[in-house]
Amino acid sequence: MTHFVFDTNVIVSALLFNDSGPGRAFFQALNYGTILISRPLVKELSEVLCRGRITGPVKFINQLLATWHLPPESACALLGFEPSRFAYVNDVLQGNVKDS
Repeated sequence: MTHFVFDTNVIVSALLFNDSGPGRAFFQALNYGTILISRPLVKELSEVLCRGRITGPVKFINQLLATWHLPPESACALLGFEPSRFAYVNDVLQGNVKDS
């Protein structure tokens, strides 16, 4: 199996622009290999996603959880929420919460 490594800029670009070069590369990697991540990458990604300029990463986070075989609780960290907010984050990921 092929392994891929992406930096935060590529992941955010893939999130915002699926049809861009970074988006196509990232989603090809999701389909055909394993994406390797590190704690610093997850921390930086969480910080970027929580800046308020990026909204609606639900589909992207669901793909990450599935591809990286992470437990649903990991979405809290990816979205910048405390673990105590898991019920809310889970509702968001399931489409049960609408943006106001």
